[in-house]
Order: sequence, then structure tokens, then C-alpha cells
Amino acid sequence: MGCLGARALLAGVWATGKFALEAILLPRRPSGMKTAEPTIRRMVLKRFRSVLSECVCFDNPTILVGRNGAGKSNLVGAFSFLADAMTVPLQEAFDRAGGISVVRNRLANGSRPQAFGIRVDFGLLRGDREGSFYAFEVSPRSRHGFSVHREQGALGSGATRVWFERNGSGFRSNMQGLAPPVDHASLVLPTIGGSKDFHEIWRGLSRMRVYAIDPNRLRQAQKPTSGHELKADGSNVASVLREMTARSAHESDRISRTLGTIIPNLESFTVKDAGGDLILEFTQRWGKQAPQGLSFDAS
Repeated sequence: MGCLGARALLAGVWATGKFALEAILLPRRPSGMKTAEPTIRRMVLKRFRSVLSECVCFDNPTILVGRNGAGKSNLVGAFSFLADAMTVPLQEAFDRAGGISVVRNRLANGSRPQAFGIRVDFGLLRGDREGSFYAFEVSPRSRHGFSVHREQGALGSGATRVWFERNGSGFRSNMQGLAPPVDHASLVLPTIGGSKDFHEIWRGLSRMRVYAIDPNRLRQAQKPTSGHELKADGSNVASVLREMTARSAHESDRISRTLGTIIPNLESFTVKDAGGDLILEFTQRWGKQAPQGLSFDAS
């Protein structure tokens, strides 16, 4: 299925089209490798930062390639903004992103657009791969003010499909009794996300994390942590990998295969103890040579 056009941000409102980011490389999976379907299969951005109108389809993993200023960071920033918008007031989400004047796209002539928006189409949710999506549009009210103009969400398909739609101050849904308060400066999904009907959509968005891995942090010996959650800069990745592989004997092979899509000739990795700290060692094979170990340590 192709990407929705940027004008198809909200269902049943605009026509469809096809757009592509400047460059997206979808790496080839090794033979026999099974990968999890990405939670978000497509994202549509409309007047978000430097992106005027774009649709991006995702694989697992997806690698973005482009020159400086092409918009790679702004695409990643859309995920961060969306996750923040699910867990903090919308105004705070704007503040974390630099303010609404930064988030909204500035046209070439310097004028301000009437609205910007984000739409995401989900992968497998509630056992269904089709029909689950979430979208919203925000319109300016003053120099720094805003108003949520429209918002929609749906989960599943067929007879089990549930949906809601917010238009200005109006709200409707096929779920009887669902009547959340509607405020012009707030999204509705974080409010109704506690209900069993829309919890999967809210949970999938609110649990997204954006990482800016620092290679220097990977090379250094790392202090052990619980390993339950990866830090944004990757400074506890050794603890996370150790925790993951301790849960299942198959995790090490699965992670090695996944890393092998971006690290040439990777055979395996090992987390080693180094005087109370942890270091990573990767083993790679080049041609007919014996596997070579590469340690990331403090040296």
C-alpha cells in the first residue's frame, strides 16, 4: 500500500496522492530473519518545521539518508513532539520543541500557514493491520497561541472498528457514553486514552522514544544500570543489552541479526565486565579470515 498524500491527513477530507522523503533506504533482511512490524507504518506531515507536505512509509529498521538540512532531524522531531503531546499539556509539548513558531512551517515568502498537522497509520494493533490511525490539525490563534482545529482516531476495521472525531469544540464517536471535555488548547486522545477502546493508540504513541546515540558513549566503559530503559544518549546500552539477553537465549541472536543490517559482517556481540564497568565487544568476519573482535572500551 502506498503512502497517503499529505492532504489526506484526516480521513474523508482530502484526496490521496504520493510523496517520498528525499532518501529512505530500507535495508535487506538476512535470509530467514523475522522482524517485528513497526508500530507506525506511515507518517504524514503537513507544514511541520521544514516539511511543507510529506508522507513517509516505515520498515523495521528504516534508515534516513540526506544532506545537511534535508529534514531528517525534523522528521525524527515529529515523533518526539507526538510522544510529548500524549503525556504533557500541548502547550508544554510546543515549548519543549522550541515553541509553536518553530514547529510551524514558515513558507518561502515568510507568511504563516493556517494550520499544521500530523497523521500516523499504525501497524498491527488489536490483531488488525488495517484501519488504525490518529491525526490532528492545529491552527494559529495569535502570534504564540493555537487552537486544535480537528482530531481523529480509529482502531481496527469492520464490525469491531471504534473511532472518534473532534471538530473544533464538537466531539462524536461510535462508542456510546464517550463525552470528554473539549478544550481548544488540548488534544482529546490523552483524555480518552484511559478507556479500553482507545488505550492501545494512546499507549503506542506515548511510549515512543527518540534517541540521539553518542558514539563516544558506546566506546567508553559504562556504569551498570538496571537496563530496563535505554538512555537517550546510549550511555547504558551495555546494561540494556545484558538485560535483554538474560531474558531469553534467543535474544542475542535476534539482536545480532538486527545489528547486522547496519554493521557489516557482524557475527555476534558480547557484554563484558571490566573492573565493575561494562564494555561491548563486537565480532565481525571479513572474507575467509577468522572472526575479529572489536572492543568498545575506555582506551
